Amino acid sequence: MYKILLSDDEQIVLDSLSFIIQQHYGEDCQVTVAHTGREAITQAELIHPDLAIMDINMPGINGIEAIKTIRETSPGTQFILLTALDKFDYAKQAVSLGVLEYLMKPFNKKRIVEAVGSALALVDARRQKRLSELAMREKLENVRSILETGFFYSVIFADEQEEEIRRYLELLDLPSPNGLFLTLEFGERQPDGLVPNRIGQHMRLNRDFHSLRETIKLAAPCLVGPLLLNRIVVFLPVEADLPGSRDLVEQIFQRVARDSGVELRMGISSLVESTAQFHAAYRESLLALQQAPSGEHRFFPDLLPLLNTGSKGYLGWLETSFLQAIRQGDPELASQYLNQVFAALEAADPSDLPVLRAKALEWLILAARQNDSGKDGPGHPVDLDVVLQAADIQELRQVTQDKIHDLAIQMSGARGRPVSDIIAAAKKMIDENFAGNISLESVAESIALSPHYFSRLFSSQVGKTFIDYLTDLRMAQACQLLREGRLSIKEVSSAVGYTDPNYFSRIFKKIIGQTPSEYRV
Repeated sequence: MYKILLSDDEQIVLDSLSFIIQQHYGEDCQVTVAHTGREAITQAELIHPDLAIMDINMPGINGIEAIKTIRETSPGTQFILLTALDKFDYAKQAVSLGVLEYLMKPFNKKRIVEAVGSALALVDARRQKRLSELAMREKLENVRSILETGFFYSVIFADEQEEEIRRYLELLDLPSPNGLFLTLEFGERQPDGLVPNRIGQHMRLNRDFHSLRETIKLAAPCLVGPLLLNRIVVFLPVEADLPGSRDLVEQIFQRVARDSGVELRMGISSLVESTAQFHAAYRESLLALQQAPSGEHRFFPDLLPLLNTGSKGYLGWLETSFLQAIRQGDPELASQYLNQVFAALEAADPSDLPVLRAKALEWLILAARQNDSGKDGPGHPVDLDVVLQAADIQELRQVTQDKIHDLAIQMSGARGRPVSDIIAAAKKMIDENFAGNISLESVAESIALSPHYFSRLFSSQVGKTFIDYLTDLRMAQACQLLREGRLSIKEVSSAVGYTDPNYFSRIFKKIIGQTPSEYRV
């Protein structure tokens, strides 16, 4: 349906134009008439016409001035001007206003039909462009939603490498990792701290999740995770832990609380400045959430002096995570947790060296007694004198970090082995077995390293992740086999380690830039 506005002070002209349009376009057009410039402006504001055929010389506001005003409220309207005066100034103004046709009276039927046909073709093109843009926008939004979900799963479950998280940030157009993690929980808590019927709450929230996600994003530019029962995790990019950041958090909280229609509480992490801190920051938001009453929110840094050292407190969680990193032989992750416990204790009392020294000794002894099963073992030798002799907090932190690093390396099985030898052994195994059922875990086991530590070591030494190295190796072999032309694409897929030919084709196109069939030709 096309909406057409006819504006002329002569009724016979309006009748003629209406007859011609109805004769050629029938029910496809809805025709509205106006007798003055002011009436044309009023009608245009109501119907937003696709096409307006305007006489220049009308009482009061002329056609040129009417077009200028109509453009403000209906920028997509096409215009055809009619005039009995052959004046250059009018034609010049019509061109400047983007008028499609400038017709002299008396007009003939054929010329009007041609002009209207040209205008409606432009209307069709504009509508099709708009539909294409909306479809593309919808696809991009779906892709972005998938990327955001993948990003949060990587952070929450902490089973992805930092490189993968950095890739997500790049794809989501976030050049900086600086920001805050927010965990929102919906539903009123009982005195025991639990939210009753979380599954039922999830079902209700799931129906409105799209609008809820949009509400959060409208409150502030951010990444929004999937609905996890009755919780949603948000990453809010901010460059500094300033009052303005807290204002943004408050804005999100108030808007979501207002629009969700259910009881809301929220926990907010410390400011993160690197992807290595993401999982710990997410856990901080959970701990802050536990301290937030229904209808309120809490910032983790504000709670540090109040958190206990028991098994359920922040330090208890850090201790558990730290010992797990030691057992996995991951010195970098263990050091991160150690830094966080120092930061927590220093926040409580920045000058209490004895407390920090006691905690350092406690963690070193616990770390020295770990084995792969997670139980206390006979213990690894560790020199505690350097900790006892540390003169200040800075020295204490450094010597403790060094000892923790050594213990994690001992647990990884890498002590005394040159890094070059370790990587060479790993690459040899990958090169010889890339076509089989090979994984990061199987390679790490073959060289007696924990998967976490091996993953970080491999990336830092080789310059690419284990998966990227394996994929590049497989693609190079696939290219060679395709050039030889002896095997089918399905056989090539199997020969380089892919059981699904369709998946192989997608990966090949992504890496090489052509499909296997195109490359073979």
